[in-house]
Amino acid sequence: MKRAIAALIILSGMGIPFAGDNASAAVPSAAGDLARMQGTWKVVRVVCPAVFGEGRKGVIQEYRFQRDLCAITVNGKLTSVELVRIGADCFGKTITLVDPASSQPVPLHGRYTLDGDNLVLAFTFGEPGTRPMRIDPNDRRAAIVYLKRVR
Repeated sequence: MKRAIAALIILSGMGIPFAGDNASAAVPSAAGDLARMQGTWKVVRVVCPAVFGEGRKGVIQEYRFQRDLCAITVNGKLTSVELVRIGADCFGKTITLVDPASSQPVPLHGRYTLDGDNLVLAFTFGEPGTRPMRIDPNDRRAAIVYLKRVR
């Protein structure tokens, strides 16, 4: 019991919320974000230090959100259609992509920010089933996609 209390004291001292902190008050709202994501978004920058650093020259990638689906194209070719689920937790807004056509779908858990015509998606590269704690371009395991709405 003493160890559990000590762990909670350490976590609260680090600023990590837990249920005893009324953490629900700090949870951001994702309400309406999926509706605001509808339409076509062009990838303007990709940061994935583990694979290729920053950028992918010559690659034109788009994400098209329609209802609860996202079609991803690369150089005009459809590469995947993903089921989109968004929400929030005490660390920020969450996004989960799942291939509904797969016989054994592996959800891709991530985080996002949506600010007008700018959308940022962050995923943990090479670790299926894990969600990054925050969007951090310096995280060596992160794959961060910066998108701009196509008008």
